[in-house]
Amino acid sequence: AYSYGDTATVSASADVGSHFVGWSGPDALECDSGSVYMDGDKACTATFDLDSYTLTLDTAGTGTGTVSGGGAYSYGDTATVSASADVGSHFVGWSGPDALECDSGSVYMDGDKACTATFDLDSYTLTLDTAGTGTGTVSGGGAYSYGDTATVSASADVGSHFVGWSGPDALECDSGSVYMDGD
Repeated sequence: AYSYGDTATVSASADVGSHFVGWSGPDALECDSGSVYMDGDKACTATFDLDSYTLTLDTAGTGTGTVSGGGAYSYGDTATVSASADVGSHFVGWSGPDALECDSGSVYMDGDKACTATFDLDSYTLTLDTAGTGTGTVSGGGAYSYGDTATVSASADVGSHFVGWSGPDALECDSGSVYMDGD
């Protein structure tokens, strides 16, 4: 309670995770100045809003995939994050300043945060063998990343002739190009 003619000193201080927006009400201008001259009943409302923070999720690596959970959050929210590899890729892990939280799947939003999900292409092996009574060489076998096309060929040695390819991927080997989407 104040007497007529007193000056009330007013202030507003936000708690951690909030910020002061401003004064409203019939005497907001006086409250905004910090001094309210008491020549009658006066009223002001201090408005506080929660701080807003951004969770930035990026991707890296030779593969592809999707991440979810990035965006704007209020102070104290918990963001649920996930990483899902596309076909032919695999999820390697999270990196960045907040990788431990992203790895747990829950990020407590008490500031701006960032994580990077790394996806690498799957690796497959093309095995080429020789069979039969003759001899020759085959080329194109080895390790490949998902989506690569291996060029294969077979050459018979002198005194031998190439009969053809056999095995589960013989049709592709016969064409000379093997699309690597598995071993």
